[in-house]
Amino acid sequence: MEDKDQSHVRKFVWQSNRLVNARYEMGYIDQRIFLQTLAQIKLDDEEFREIRLSVRDLYGDELNGESYKTMTDACSRLMGKNFEIEDILEGQKGEKLKRFRKYALYDFVEYVEKSGEIRCRLAVSMMPHLLQLRREFTQGVLDELLPLNSHYSFRIYWLLMQYAAMGGVREIDIEELRSIFKVKEDQYKRFVDFRRRVIDRAQADLSLTSMAFNYEIITHKKRAVAIRFRLKNQKQRQLELFQNQPDTLLKPETEAFWQPENPVFDLQFGQRFKPSERFPAEDLLLASRMLVMNGVDAQGCERWYQAMMTHQLMPKQVIGICKQAQETVPQQGSMLTGTTMRKRGGWIHKQLNEQIKVHKAG
Repeated sequence: MEDKDQSHVRKFVWQSNRLVNARYEMGYIDQRIFLQTLAQIKLDDEEFREIRLSVRDLYGDELNGESYKTMTDACSRLMGKNFEIEDILEGQKGEKLKRFRKYALYDFVEYVEKSGEIRCRLAVSMMPHLLQLRREFTQGVLDELLPLNSHYSFRIYWLLMQYAAMGGVREIDIEELRSIFKVKEDQYKRFVDFRRRVIDRAQADLSLTSMAFNYEIITHKKRAVAIRFRLKNQKQRQLELFQNQPDTLLKPETEAFWQPENPVFDLQFGQRFKPSERFPAEDLLLASRMLVMNGVDAQGCERWYQAMMTHQLMPKQVIGICKQAQETVPQQGSMLTGTTMRKRGGWIHKQLNEQIKVHKAG
């Protein structure tokens, strides 16, 4: 079914963390087409639809012969565009095995001369990375991403955004960066050139965005081997993290479930615990209740609830961190203000992210 209504274009765009770290490269126009495609995906979509994009929004020029060639060239490139993802699987004998997969990006991309629009539909294989995302995804701000005309700046924005809630520091091997960006072997052979054309360019491009960063070079035997990125103004960003995430990421019934007025979170409710499908254990109920009562919003509650259900977090860890939050961000005076609750929720989010990092590293 075709989608002619662009009124639902989102301010934020999302993609899975695997896609954030995938190996691919894109030109400026290709990036804009991809971003505008993502922006028209509805949060409750269960499959990809045909999407129409305005050429003037993409190119910002009159539709002349040059524009036509620019668009047709971009369509051709996008149809041949692949994302390469490498992950780790467990073999039959418990051994760790690398898996390499290549994904096509679009099912089709077309441009009809003088139509003023591009029509496209994303490939079905991309659905797990772009639709119904509930965990292990990264959010970007569309207005910050669209102006970026460097592929490297575009990719570094996403790589840093993935770690924005985990201290805002990310260290990446230089060879891994070259692989992620698909830098050719004969390109930027000298590190000084890679630093100037890739890292310094991205630092300048992102200086006015939420991903503004400083960096340092990690060396081994006088050779540059890695780059440690550090986001600026990270403390404030962590406290406001949930304020930038729309509640519509959750289904309406899930969002309502996490509202504090739900009787399941009333301290007087259910003095005798009874296991249910949602809360099979009492400590899970107590941990979830403490998240709500300490300023974590609906999306965050669902995220940490799922982490407990999949044993990435233990309920006692969540309970302990919520108690620490009450001491670290105490209420001022006799009233518990909304500001205090937001700060508390942001602090809890940061600590739980660190626990997830430890779990994954172990």
